[in-house]
Amino acid sequence: MVILPECFNAPYVELKFNKNAEYVPNGPTCTQLSSVAKELKIYLVGTLMERDPANKDTIYNTATVWSPDGKMIAKHRKVHLYDVDITDYNPPTSYHETHYLTPGNQVTTFEIEGIKFGLLICNDIMYDEWAKLYRKEGCDMLIYPVAFNPTIGPLFWDLVTRARALDNQVYLAGVSAARDDNAPYVDWGRSTITDPFGRIVQQADDKERIMYQVIDFAKVAQLRQQVYTWKGRRTDIYDLIRK
Repeated sequence: MVILPECFNAPYVELKFNKNAEYVPNGPTCTQLSSVAKELKIYLVGTLMERDPANKDTIYNTATVWSPDGKMIAKHRKVHLYDVDITDYNPPTSYHETHYLTPGNQVTTFEIEGIKFGLLICNDIMYDEWAKLYRKEGCDMLIYPVAFNPTIGPLFWDLVTRARALDNQVYLAGVSAARDDNAPYVDWGRSTITDPFGRIVQQADDKERIMYQVIDFAKVAQLRQQVYTWKGRRTDIYDLIRK
């Protein structure tokens, strides 16, 4: 499986979301993703701005998954849009996706050879209850294409990637673009793979890099049998309900 960063095909700039939005699965970016997946015989995850066919002014931040035969097997529209105003850190940051995008409302999973993957996007990672719904759906790994910036990244990135993996006893891949200080939107970088113990298995720096990692999913089952975090949940007192 190859995972590309959030909005890999265009600058992550609010005012350009509408201009760069495409129809899924028949737009030019999806056509290229399909072609590459088929040519290389891989599963390919690519995220882009999606234009709603029912309303051209409705834009979603959408992750797509393509199979080795070039077919789209999953589509996730970002559920938790990113709104933030932080003025007391350097650099300060202000960003409001809700002014430009419409949130999705679905838990999105797919399977490859009996392994269940959960597909989420960037700010979805800040919501632990959302990740728990994916664990309840039986996921062994969570995939987050992301675009954390240099303000949010140092504050939260390592913490939330490790916490979501540990809480749910899953592998986690958080995939970011490299940092470019001359870009209109500056990414934090530091793509990360975390194991079910909450340990960072591999992490990039902020430079451009391709990361390779072999995942042993037998360790997921082994951990869940040895550490009873999930079994010990007191669902007689509390539980998450998916409406």
